[in-house]
Amino acid sequence: MEDRSSVSVSGLLRRPRGCAVLPRPLHRETTVRQLARSPRLRRTVVASTGTLGGSAAGALLPFLIARWFEVGRSTDVYFLVVGAVQVVGYLLSLVVESAALPFATKAAELDQRSLRPFCVVLGRYVLAAAGALTVLALGIVVLVLIPAAGLTGSARDNAYQLVLAVAALPVLAALSGMVSASNFALDRFALTTGSQVLRAGGGIAMAATLGHELGLLAVAIGLTLGEAARGLLLAVALPRSRPHTAAPANIGLQMLRLASPTLMASIVIAVNPIVDKAVAARLDAGATTLLELGEKLFYIPMVLLVAAVTKVSATVWARQVDVDDDALRRDFWKVQRLGALVTTVAVAVAVSAALLSRDLVDDLLDLGGDPIFFVVFAAYIVGLPLALSADLAGTMLITLRRTTAFPALAVLLVLVNLAADIVGARLFGVVGIAASTTLVRVVNVGVFLWLCDRHLRRRTAKSPAPDPAPAAP
Repeated sequence: MEDRSSVSVSGLLRRPRGCAVLPRPLHRETTVRQLARSPRLRRTVVASTGTLGGSAAGALLPFLIARWFEVGRSTDVYFLVVGAVQVVGYLLSLVVESAALPFATKAAELDQRSLRPFCVVLGRYVLAAAGALTVLALGIVVLVLIPAAGLTGSARDNAYQLVLAVAALPVLAALSGMVSASNFALDRFALTTGSQVLRAGGGIAMAATLGHELGLLAVAIGLTLGEAARGLLLAVALPRSRPHTAAPANIGLQMLRLASPTLMASIVIAVNPIVDKAVAARLDAGATTLLELGEKLFYIPMVLLVAAVTKVSATVWARQVDVDDDALRRDFWKVQRLGALVTTVAVAVAVSAALLSRDLVDDLLDLGGDPIFFVVFAAYIVGLPLALSADLAGTMLITLRRTTAFPALAVLLVLVNLAADIVGARLFGVVGIAASTTLVRVVNVGVFLWLCDRHLRRRTAKSPAPDPAPAAP
């Protein structure tokens, strides 16, 4: 790309006498053209397109479950138990992916063929850490969550069967997150995000083929098989390594040191949606299912924007950190402003679409004209700008390797969510539980943005000032 100052000077030298200079329109046109030709924009569009296809099955599955198995106590048990394990798996995948991405990016810059050995070495650490956390999470589900939700008799037996069906899901999700980071480091956004269709796709396939015989247990088994298929596909897609290609030294311990605070915080934060569903399980039958469906609709635009903005920005920031800290800070706030604008528009579009499709959804779920589902969705969707902003800020803190505050913040968020759930459920029922989630997002994004700004300002202040330009003769 040409230097702007040289272009401007040459333009002035060639300007006929008496002609006015119009820099603003030309600059605006140049900016638009640069944006249209930007590799970053192209990667963002590709990631968004891949996620649209990849997340379609995940967005559709809860509604198919509600349609095929009817909204009631059995679906409440499924969404409570399987939903809890899925949250743990999703967060493990996200944390491992975010923590591994900076290391995978650096490894790919040196030699793309080192990514397979990179995953082999890192996979041992991921497997050990994710396995221990999965055992802990499953123990909490069996010993704490199921009794707290008041499940007894056949409902409790069904819950135990569902736990066994998805027991391996969090570990598989963590391994998928590791190979996802390696594919992102190769700028493979369409394949990586599009492969998410296999997660819920396995559940849909099993429900369609064995749902009549196994019921919701078939869906749980399909989710586990689908996650395994996704991890295998992404691993096979990595470039084949040359003989004796070595992975970077000590990456496992470095990644665990970076990921541990984030992982601890994420596991604690994972309690929030689980607490939401446990509190809802004590309300009328079907309340947990309505909460799950409203949350799932919220995650459709959320997942799209996370892949389209956060994932692409994470690769840019991983390459930029320690190279130009001032540009890193400017880029972070620029992406935050653009994200706020896009998500605000998305909220307006989502609410309008929900109102227009109200009759269709009402018939699909057999709600009998009850508008409470749409109120629940509205309580979730207004927090979309907050969710994306916090996700961007968390990604930046991981890139800067400043994650020590995550566990304390996670504990604070759980306490705020628990208190808000109890008060909200008592005053407004299931709508109050959904609104408490948005309240938690307000606290989360406020603290995250403050931490990001403080660390970025400190890095900018420590960066050496550029050498002054030589005086013109």
